[in-house]
Amino acid sequence: MARQGGSGGGMMFIVILLLCLCSSSSAGAGGYFYTTGKKEEEIVEATGENFELKYQEAVRALEAEKQANLQVEVAKTDLEKAQEQLAIAKLEFEGFEFEDEESRQRARTKVFEAEKAAEEAISRLDEAETYAEKAAVERDVAEKNADSALEVAITNANAAVTKAEGEAAARLIAANARLEEAKSDAAAAIEAAQAYADDVLLRGEADRKKIIDDANARLAAATTDAETAAIEREIDKANRDWAKEKEDILADLDTQIETANEDLSEAQAAVSTANTELAAAQSARDEAVAGTEAALLATAEAEAARDAAAAAETDGACFRNCSGWADITCKIKPSPSNYVTKTLCDAQGSDYKWKTSAEIEVARVAREAAQAAADAAAQDEADRLASIVRGYEHPNLTGNMLEMTTSGNDKGAVGNDKMSSLYVPTGMWAQLFEHHNYGGWCKAYGPGTHNLASRENDDMTSYKIGTGSVPACPSSGGGGGGGGPAGTSQ
Repeated sequence: MARQGGSGGGMMFIVILLLCLCSSSSAGAGGYFYTTGKKEEEIVEATGENFELKYQEAVRALEAEKQANLQVEVAKTDLEKAQEQLAIAKLEFEGFEFEDEESRQRARTKVFEAEKAAEEAISRLDEAETYAEKAAVERDVAEKNADSALEVAITNANAAVTKAEGEAAARLIAANARLEEAKSDAAAAIEAAQAYADDVLLRGEADRKKIIDDANARLAAATTDAETAAIEREIDKANRDWAKEKEDILADLDTQIETANEDLSEAQAAVSTANTELAAAQSARDEAVAGTEAALLATAEAEAARDAAAAAETDGACFRNCSGWADITCKIKPSPSNYVTKTLCDAQGSDYKWKTSAEIEVARVAREAAQAAADAAAQDEADRLASIVRGYEHPNLTGNMLEMTTSGNDKGAVGNDKMSSLYVPTGMWAQLFEHHNYGGWCKAYGPGTHNLASRENDDMTSYKIGTGSVPACPSSGGGGGGGGPAGTSQ
C-alpha cells in the first residue's frame, strides 16, 4: 500500500527552496553529496552545476507522489463503487423471483459484468498503489538530496562569509599598519625638510651678510661714482639672488610636505576602504545567519504543519451517514471501519462522514448526559410510584397500571374486572371489592407485591386504600363498606 501523507513530509524543502537556490552560486567548488536511489550505499558528489537541478527534482518528486496518492484514492473510490454495484447485482439476482429464464439470464450477466468491473478496479488499485510506493521511494531520495544540499549550502555560505570577513580584517590590519608607517614617514620627511630649510637659510643668510659686508666695505673705500654704482648693483643682485634661493627652498619644502600629506591621505583612504569591506562582510554574515535561522524556523513550522495534518488524518473515526433504515444501498456498503483516515473516509462520498475525536467526545458526553437525565427521571418516577398503591392488568406488576391514590371505583386505567396484581407501599393497605361502591366480596392486602388469587383475579371493580395497620374487610360486602377499619381510609 502507498503510505498516506508522504507528500506533506517534504513541504519543508519547498519552503526553503528559494533560499538554497539563491545561495547555490556561493557554494564554490565544494559541491555536495546526494544519493541516487539505485543502491543504498551509493553516494555521488554534486557540484554547483547540478545544485539547482537536485532541488527541482525534489519538487517534481513531491508533486509526483501527490498525484500518485490521488490516483490511489480515485482507484479506491472506483473499487468501492464497483463493489457496490456487484452487491446490488447479487442482491437482485439472489433475492428476486424471475418471470422467465431470459430475465434470470440478464440478471446473471449483470452479476458477471459487475464482478469483472470489480476485478478490473482491483487491478487498477494495485497498479496505482505500486506506482505510489515507487513515487514515495523517489520522494524519499529527493528529500535526502534536498537535506544534503541545504546543509552544504548553509555551510558553504557561512564559510564564504567567514573567509571574506577574515580577508577584510587582514586588509584592515595591513591598512592600519600602512597608515602608521605613512604617518611616521610624513613626520620624518617634514622634520628633515624643515631642518634642511633652516640650515640652508642659515648658511645663505651668512653668505649674503658676508657679500653685503664686503660690498659695503668696498663702497666705503670707493672714490668714484662709477665704483659706487657698481658696488650698489652687486649688493642689489646679492639681495635678489638670496630672495630667489629662499623662495626656491621654501617651495621645495612645501612640495615635500604636500607629498607626505598625500601619502598620509592615501593610507587613510586604504583604512577607510578596509573598514567598509569589513562592515560589508559582517553584514553579509548577519544576513546569512538570519537566512539560516529563517530557513530552520520555516522547516520547523512546515514539520509542525505536517504533523498536525497527519494527526488530523487519524484524529477521529469514520461513520455511516445513511439517511435512514430504508437506505438499503448505503447499508450494504463496506464497514466505515475500513477507512482509517479522514482522506479515505471523505473519498467514499456522502454515505460516510468523518468525525473528529472532539466531535465524538461531545456526542459521548451528550449521550451520557441524556442517559443520566433519563435515569434521574426514571428514578424520580420510581420513587414517586413507590409511595402509591398500584394495580396492574397482568401478574407480577405488568401491563396497564392504575395509580390508586384515593378510594373509589376502577377508573379505567386497568379496566373493570381486569386487575391481576397489586403493589402496596410500606405503611399502607388496600381492600379490593367485587362490585361498584364496595359491594360483593372483599379482600384486604398489606404492604408488598401481590398476585391476585383466582377469585380476585380479573374480578375487581372498586377499592379502598389507607394508612396504618391493615383493617378487616366489612362483615358483609356492598353498600357503604360496613365495619370500621383499624387504619385510616383515603
